Parts: sequence; C-alpha cells; structure tokens
Amino acid sequence: EFISGFTAAGKNTVNLNIVPTPTAGLAAQEYGTAVVITASHNPPDYNGFKFWSRQGAYSPSEEQEIEKAYYSHHSSQPLSGTVTESNEYVQKHINLILNQVGVVENPVHVLLDCAGGSGSVVTPKLLEQMGCEVTAVNTNLDGIFPHPLEPTAENLKETAALVKSSGADIGLVHDGDADRTAA
Repeated sequence: EFISGFTAAGKNTVNLNIVPTPTAGLAAQEYGTAVVITASHNPPDYNGFKFWSRQGAYSPSEEQEIEKAYYSHHSSQPLSGTVTESNEYVQKHINLILNQVGVVENPVHVLLDCAGGSGSVVTPKLLEQMGCEVTAVNTNLDGIFPHPLEPTAENLKETAALVKSSGADIGLVHDGDADRTAA
C-alpha cells in the first residue's frame, strides 16, 4: 500500500523487498531517498516508516515535514509512477563491508541469530564471504519472531545457550531490521 501511494502521487519507486535498514540506507545514497517499513526491535504491530536521505536517517524536523505534507495534501487526480524491483543492494552492501573490513585471517565459528528479521538476507552471506564458519538460526522471514527482538540478556538466554552448545567462537544477534547487533 505504501508503494501504491507513492506511484499514485506520480513517484517512481524501486522496491528492494526485505532488506536490513542499513542496506536501505545504502540505496538512499544512490536514489536520494529510502523508506523502511519497520518496527525495529518492537512487536510487529508497531511498524512505522523510517525515512533516509543521502545524508542518513531523517532528522525530527524532516520527519515533521513529511507528516505535515501527509496530513495536508489531497490530490483529486491520481498520477502514475512506476515500480521496479531491485535485488542488487544486498550484494552491494556486502561488497562495501568487505572492501572496508576484509576477510578473517583465522577461521572463526559464528553462531548468528537473525531473529527472523531482515538480517537473514545479508549477514549469513556476509560472514561466509568473510571466511567465517556460520551457524545461522532464526533466518525465517515469515513475520513470526522466535523471541522478543530487544537484544537483552533476558531475551537472548536461548541464543547464549546455543553459542555454548555449538562450540561457536562468538554469537551475534540482530534486532528485527538489523540496524543493531548484540555479541
């Protein structure tokens, strides 16, 4: 519905599908704007919009301008924008990180808990391309989260136990939109 609203306003839209918030931020650098529909670490019924410009996440005053435009603009004649799909930003994001960080020199076994969120589409691939041995859990993208998404010690007891039982060197856990990671 969000994309339909943009195209009805005559805006051309590129749909990145499910990607982490930082991946959408990377796309904003090229397109000028990105919008993420996310609840972040909150329950899914708290979804909202996170707007990005080339400079980063919108400031509170920029968000107020969006709200003001939303509540004041009424068009009687729908326009027509286009929608294209793009799956290239996952690998662009991975390549950017690999170019800045490189690969591991010694093998590292990582237990990765994607919490059923958007990190599932980037982080397992990134870690594998970095040369890590990856045990990824909770990579489902069905909107059902296996545990609360706030990465607190209480919410991550099961993941911590998995790190120990798997023999992993480190455990990493994302929140829902993968803009935060706990180790």
